[in-house]
Amino acid sequence: MGIGFSRYINQFYIKKYMNFEEIEKELNIKILFLNPKNFKIGKTGKSLEERYDEEYKDSYKEIEEIYCNSSKIKIDELEKHLIRNFIDNPRCDNEQIGSGEMKDTGAYSVYLVFNK
Repeated sequence: MGIGFSRYINQFYIKKYMNFEEIEKELNIKILFLNPKNFKIGKTGKSLEERYDEEYKDSYKEIEEIYCNSSKIKIDELEKHLIRNFIDNPRCDNEQIGSGEMKDTGAYSVYLVFNK
């Protein structure tokens, strides 16, 4: 599972003050660079490791954080924005725009799961 160094880099690379369009551009670059066979965008209030293990370990090989924030509302809206802009990509596995609840933790993330 690909967690660790890329998450460390993302903490410096993706600044808290970026707007949704800037985050979308960064994700676009990341997808071009990674060139995944398929991917899915999601959100969580859990650790990435916990989220990956409970839902994705049998379907995807990697998980990377796209953005983190203490605002549940901002993370929810960002996930919807990103899915809306990537759902037509033939490699995107998202079937609907935004769904599901997040655990109330005060630390929320939008993530990318993918296969290379």
